[in-house]
Amino acid sequence: MSSTTTSDLPQKYQLYRVHRAVLCHNSPVLSHLFSDAAPVDHYDGVPLVEMIGDSAEALASLLAFIYDPSEVNVRRWDPDTPLTVSPAVRIANKYLVDGLRAYLVQKVKDNWPLTIEDWDRREAEIEAMRSVKATSGERPPSTKPLARSVPEPASAIRFAHEFGCPEILPAAFYQLSRMDATYDWDRAESYDAHQDLPARWSLLDAPDLLRVLRGKQKLAKHTGSFGDNNYTYSIILIPPCFPWWEDARYAEETEVELMRFGRPTLDPKEYPCFALLSTIFSRAFREVSPRVGDPLKAMKECLREYERISDVSSASPKSLCVHCERGLKWWVPWARRYLWEQLPVIFALSTPDHEV
Repeated sequence: MSSTTTSDLPQKYQLYRVHRAVLCHNSPVLSHLFSDAAPVDHYDGVPLVEMIGDSAEALASLLAFIYDPSEVNVRRWDPDTPLTVSPAVRIANKYLVDGLRAYLVQKVKDNWPLTIEDWDRREAEIEAMRSVKATSGERPPSTKPLARSVPEPASAIRFAHEFGCPEILPAAFYQLSRMDATYDWDRAESYDAHQDLPARWSLLDAPDLLRVLRGKQKLAKHTGSFGDNNYTYSIILIPPCFPWWEDARYAEETEVELMRFGRPTLDPKEYPCFALLSTIFSRAFREVSPRVGDPLKAMKECLREYERISDVSSASPKSLCVHCERGLKWWVPWARRYLWEQLPVIFALSTPDHEV
């Protein structure tokens, strides 16, 4: 077998001496090729078949997997994986080597969480890496930047579209939506290579760029409602702890009452759980509302802010009542899971590209 190289000019050929029976066993396409073709060229006493259209690098990956699958290693969380394995997946598709295709696609899928629990574990690991890089002192020249240790979303999105693994798209789009568009992978000077996470923005086509932009707006609106709409407060707080005139569920009735009697003065001492929850939400969401950043993280911060309640002004209560505390601890995981499940809708992932 011979194949052309992709990097040399003028064009050169790479020869592979292989076993016909092994290739035929692993690929029905190659089996038909060898049975139907009558090689007219020979090299070193054996028939020579030219693999027209296949790069030497991709064919080498295919043969390596066929002869020794253990030699096909893909590093975990390598940001280049979607790009480096794509040629091998294409040639595996072409010759119906299903084992190689499934293996490489799964390696890309393994880098992206499919559940909120997996997302939280991923985020904890990234934060740990960021913390180590920030606190370990002077970095030696050989130290890898954080960007080289974390999956890159734009290339993953492109890979998912081409090779049919849409289940990774919600996490990849969410990751992309909270990233700074000025941090470009190909312009190292545009970001702090050791702490910030850039993206390969140029790999996105127009429909996917629209998904990111519109998704960010939907996330901002969704998140802003937590701090601005008292409907969330009415879910968490029990009625005695929630001022009736703030209850969005009874807006019309409330408006009538306020027109009759005037708006009462909101006294934090009278409704301590409401006052404390307002403080918690304003602290947790101050970095994402009205401009969204990371609502999944912000909602988690609600519980962390409650745990750090000793830092709250002495004018505020130190804890929620037992019923409202139970409501907050129920609402945070419920709201985060609901948002996670809504990501395909938020990013219009079930909508054809031309309708985004």
